[in-house]
Amino acid sequence: KILTEREFIFPRETSAFEGSREYIFGQAMMRDLILETILENQTKTYHKATAQWLSAQSGQRVGEHDRLIAEHYEKAGENFLAAEYLASACKAAIKLSAYLDGVKAGERGLELLAKSDQGPENIELHLKIQMTLADVQGLQGRYESARKLLESALISAISSGDRSTEANALAHLGRLAGTFSNDFDSGLDYLEKALEINRELDDKLGLVFILRQLGNIFFNTGNLEKGVDYLEQSLNLAKKIGDLESMGSALNSLGVNAWSSGDLERSLTYYQEGLAISKQLGDKISMAMVLGNSGWVHSELGEYSVAQKVSEEAMVLATEADSRSLISSNWLLQGWVATGLGQYESARKLVMRGALLEREPGNTWGLATALISFAWMEGVEGDTDQALEWLGLLKTHEFYIKTGLKRFIDRALAEVRTGKSDSEVEAALARGAELILEEVIEEILANDS
Repeated sequence: KILTEREFIFPRETSAFEGSREYIFGQAMMRDLILETILENQTKTYHKATAQWLSAQSGQRVGEHDRLIAEHYEKAGENFLAAEYLASACKAAIKLSAYLDGVKAGERGLELLAKSDQGPENIELHLKIQMTLADVQGLQGRYESARKLLESALISAISSGDRSTEANALAHLGRLAGTFSNDFDSGLDYLEKALEINRELDDKLGLVFILRQLGNIFFNTGNLEKGVDYLEQSLNLAKKIGDLESMGSALNSLGVNAWSSGDLERSLTYYQEGLAISKQLGDKISMAMVLGNSGWVHSELGEYSVAQKVSEEAMVLATEADSRSLISSNWLLQGWVATGLGQYESARKLVMRGALLEREPGNTWGLATALISFAWMEGVEGDTDQALEWLGLLKTHEFYIKTGLKRFIDRALAEVRTGKSDSEVEAALARGAELILEEVIEEILANDS
């Protein structure tokens, strides 16, 4: 009361904690002066007490104050406790699609763990944070960073005998290799090892993830029937255990599979169901992924205005989530739409943006998608033979022929070959078979700059 009367402190009108009163210093200078007079050990004691009080007062809302609690524990020199709350803040932020905040919290948690005692609890928490960060970075298209985190987690898990994390790390490495990077053999090898441990542990949640990744890999290698079987197994098990997030992911994968099979209407049905779940969960990356995928279907149906609309929605979400892979795929989608509408100047700029982002991680699917648009534009506005050679390059890739990209290649080929005899077209396509995708993209990007 005396401090309030003398205006050293002032009460806040409201408090974040029920039954408590909050005060602020009247002057920042006074606050700093008081802090300077307190001994370091006293300061640490006060910060620890504050962290404990905040934790006790938060009750069921403790997650809302994880960062603040972590900050006080860190100032108290309690690095492990601070890391625990940062790990919780990391997961909470990611659940709300605040990926940048989540990554910052997780990375700071790892830094603090490195300063604390290296006991079993430290190792367990370190692995937990690593796996969370790796999952986010994989979804954001930061594949190399994700791979390093997963490989480090795998080594630590094997060393500590943590079979659950070992299986989880192997499964995510399988997704990174087989689904994200098109290294199908490595992906299957990782997933088979994960599946063996999963059977030992009877981990149904882990099994849902592994089955989905196996489905994606078999789909990407052209075995659509086997891919559908694994994806449906994953979806049914996810429904059985009530895993909404995995249900949405499986529906998205089934949508991609149906699109590749040419069943566009069924594909859109899967996407709509998956989008509804993603919205329910508030998962921005999943929403962006499904919207972008549906945009490609709408563009193939000639519904360019719809494709443009959903791609713009997806781009906003992808940008908020800082997902390089989804941002680049939407640049490519918007570029394809502009190409289909004959807006070649705009299309070239959009496709260039996408290609530049796809180049760094070496995403062959993205680079191939960009080249289809480049070929169409080149054939209409420039060198027809050059355009046919680029399409000839794409037609030599079995992966592209077995997926939905085949139809986009054929569409571009139909536009480009006008005025050319069959023999001239075949000769140009044959010359293109000798080209290398990455080198062609580099040359296009260099010429444009």
